[in-house]
This record gives sequence, C-alpha cells and structure tokens, in this order.
Amino acid sequence: MENVTITFSTLLGAFGFIAAAGAAAGVVAKIFSPFKKLKERVTKIEKYQASDLGRLDELEQGSRAIQRATLALIDHAITGNSVDKLKGAKKELEEYLISK
Repeated sequence: MENVTITFSTLLGAFGFIAAAGAAAGVVAKIFSPFKKLKERVTKIEKYQASDLGRLDELEQGSRAIQRATLALIDHAITGNSVDKLKGAKKELEEYLISK
C-alpha cells in the first residue's frame, strides 16, 4: 500500500509541475503579447506612411502646376501680354494631367 501512495504522490507532483509550467508559459505569453502587437502595428503604419508620402508628393506636384497656371493667368489679365507664359503653363498643366 505504501508503494501505491508514493506512486500516487509522484503522479500528483508531476501533474502539478506540468500545470505550473503551463501557467508560467501563459503568463510569459501575456507579458510579450503587447510587444508583438505593437511591432505588427508599427510595421503596418510604416507601410501606410510610405504610401501616403508618395501620394502627398504627387499632390504637391499637381498643386505647383495649378499655381503656376493661375499666376500666368493673373499676369496675362493684368498686363494683357504673357502669352508665352500662358502657353508654358498650359503645357506643364497638360503634362501633369495626362501623366495622372
């Protein structure tokens, strides 16, 4: 009977150890979970940032072309001349719009 008690105690000890190890692994996973989520989020944001930067550069080019055309129109309206500036601004604006 004493052998059975020792074996049963050993079995309970082994199961207790396994349960404790599993709980410890769960705690470690919970500790590192926020870091993993943060890393994934930063990676995703970096992708969006690169994409947005490209779009902002394109918008800036378009804005400059429109501003040059507007200035040429104002100059022409004031002086009645500057047809060459208007032609140049028109060509630049056309190139921008066609390339989009």
